Amino acid sequence: MGDNSKLGDDDNSDHFNFRCYTTLDAYVDDLGVESCFFIGHSFSAMVGILAAIRRPELFLRLILIGASPKGFELEDFDKVFAVMEANYEVWV
Repeated sequence: MGDNSKLGDDDNSDHFNFRCYTTLDAYVDDLGVESCFFIGHSFSAMVGILAAIRRPELFLRLILIGASPKGFELEDFDKVFAVMEANYEVWV
């Protein structure tokens, strides 16, 4: 995925086509993955959460490190919390 912090030397353009994919789940679909574990840090952790809300059957587990809400609206978090409340045991 992209280096939003601009700390790396690589823009990952050989591995990810930013013009082709607008969602994480679309990218995973094109890879032919039926289910997976997701590891995300900072902003990417939030992207993983939103993708898992849209497609819970695709993500077996989410591993979130320092998830950052930067760039997300309050309504996005309301959706996350609603899903967590609906199936708390899966989230803990």
